[in-house]
Amino acid sequence: MSFEHVDVAMETPVLKELMVAGKRFYKLPDKDIWVPSVTTVTGWKDRAKWKKWREENPDKSRRILSRGTAFHSVMEDYLNDKELNPFESKDVQTMYNAMKEYADKYIDNIHGLELPLYGEVVPMAGRADCIAEFDGELSIIDFKTTERMKPAEWCTDYFIQCTAYALMYTERTNIPVKQIVIMMVDPTGDVTCFVRNPMKYVKALKERIDYFYAEFDEDATIEEVLTGHTT
Repeated sequence: MSFEHVDVAMETPVLKELMVAGKRFYKLPDKDIWVPSVTTVTGWKDRAKWKKWREENPDKSRRILSRGTAFHSVMEDYLNDKELNPFESKDVQTMYNAMKEYADKYIDNIHGLELPLYGEVVPMAGRADCIAEFDGELSIIDFKTTERMKPAEWCTDYFIQCTAYALMYTERTNIPVKQIVIMMVDPTGDVTCFVRNPMKYVKALKERIDYFYAEFDEDATIEEVLTGHTT
């Protein structure tokens, strides 16, 4: 299947990025302002829990990360109508085959893939997996791999992340994004699509931003960046 790609008038400058205290920050174009990544902010509250899990499950953590990276790469190539490279594993191939059916059915008129976004109203930056029409409605679409299918109530962080991208895309283009979609697949090929209205998560996003800046010393962070003491 061939997908339509929409030419959107939006500047996509390369954002300088640095790791500071283990967290990713981006420099806004033409400004001496650094903002955290979307995942840094949304994951800040539970950072200790996930750090502990990774330390206790290093092999599993690396395997899940590698599989997720490989899956995202093959989905990006497919949606870009590129020839696919050999699959990294049987799991990745199974996940791709299952997700491909849903992509063919629901996704078209693609505005961007792995699109770099940043905001000042929403002071963050990052890359959106896919901005496209999902079932006819322009959406932020995030592809997720999982060991086993998650219920919607476990996906709040994902909905908040997509809401951030929706707001940043609208800020950059003046094009409203009224829908966010999590397309999740597990190694058995089971796929679930969670479709939500991003406006329901704006309050939760603001709370995450406020929580992050209440705990993370912004002045110290900028000093770290400017003096080069990064990790």
